[in-house]
Amino acid sequence: MFTPSKLNPHFACGWSLSDDSKNWYCISQIVGSTSEFVRAQNGYSWALLINTYRPVASNYISDLDILIWKALTDSGFLPH
Repeated sequence: MFTPSKLNPHFACGWSLSDDSKNWYCISQIVGSTSEFVRAQNGYSWALLINTYRPVASNYISDLDILIWKALTDSGFLPH
């Protein structure tokens, strides 16, 4: 399920893959909702389900993604 495709090494069966294929994630937006599912190489996994969305042109998606990584780092669960 997480083996990169030959056509796109950053995509596998609905999951996007980081450059080293160790972090798997799926980010989705439809009118009225945003979701992010992550399985990180460090053993943490999370899901964000939000009942709003923002235009693609904004930094909304990347800001949401950074939120959890920053929380894990600030709390000492991840190295700085």
